[in-house]
Amino acid sequence: MTEEAAERWCAGSTAWYPAERDTRGWDDSLGRLHAVAHGADAAAAFARALPTAARNHSNCVRAG
Repeated sequence: MTEEAAERWCAGSTAWYPAERDTRGWDDSLGRLHAVAHGADAAAAFARALPTAARNHSNCVRAG
């Protein structure tokens, strides 16, 4: 993945993750829900893909 692509994904995640309010782990109709786990995985991936940005700007990993 290019740095530009990682930055676009990071921007989308930065908008979604702090706004995500459904932090349940299970829903009787939907089954297992993974918003928190996927958000954490995304933050870790952005920290690896954009180490300078992660060090200088915590926007990609900041929770609301």
